Amino acid sequence: MALDFNPCTIHLKASWGGARFISMDIYSSDLGMDLKIVNIYGPFHNKEAFWNHLLNLSIINYDNIILGGDMKFYIGFGESWGSNAQVDPLSDIME
Repeated sequence: MALDFNPCTIHLKASWGGARFISMDIYSSDLGMDLKIVNIYGPFHNKEAFWNHLLNLSIINYDNIILGGDMKFYIGFGESWGSNAQVDPLSDIME
């Protein structure tokens, strides 16, 4: 999938990545602000350690951040539908 943008209104300042995420810093002249876009690829295993580590990184401590990607969030039992619903052990820390 390609990301398309209007180069007259979106200015790419930097692109970079880390373990299980890619990111870019942009300036939107339409909004008049800097934005950080982070695409996260959450793991199936060791999710708690991954999220604890990621949430302590400075990239998350940003006012204008957009998070997306295959983050592997799971909803709690109260939000699950169907007879096969299971509680995700991380649903309490992901609220």
